[in-house]
Amino acid sequence: MSAIKTWTTAQYRDYLKTGALPGAKAKRPRISKLCFGVSPTGVRREGETLIMTFPLPPTKNSEPRNRYEVHRMRKHWAGLTQALWLEAGRPKYDRIVIKPVWYLSKINRDYDNLFGQAFKGIQDGFKGTMVLDDSSKYVDLDAAVMTNGTPRLELWITEVSSMESVRGTKK
Repeated sequence: MSAIKTWTTAQYRDYLKTGALPGAKAKRPRISKLCFGVSPTGVRREGETLIMTFPLPPTKNSEPRNRYEVHRMRKHWAGLTQALWLEAGRPKYDRIVIKPVWYLSKINRDYDNLFGQAFKGIQDGFKGTMVLDDSSKYVDLDAAVMTNGTPRLELWITEVSSMESVRGTKK
């Protein structure tokens, strides 16, 4: 299993200017049209919680059906996660809890349609950077919250001790 390579600051700046992933051919965009041109909107801290803000990822219904495009889209969102991790100062955690907060203009969406391949790519971006692996041993996913607001996705990331989980049980 190979670890995901992190981006340098220069690669991140180039990505924000051109929208092309490092090492991508210039002739053809290497990422899905659904997420081309989006950029992370920032990182902030509230106490011990790290909050990463992403543009609203595509839902399950609007994802590409081609497996190659899905793979490119997941790599793209993993790269955005790594860019935000760089911006946050490269924090390292043993075990984290991720609480996704979806800000939507229409609140009547199905939960199962929110967690698509782009969200999987975001979780893959944590592997080898913020935590050792993205398995349930290192990452707990808390219940999702939907609210009104400017469309975006915020991930509230909190470190927990290795003996606790989200539900307060010993592991």
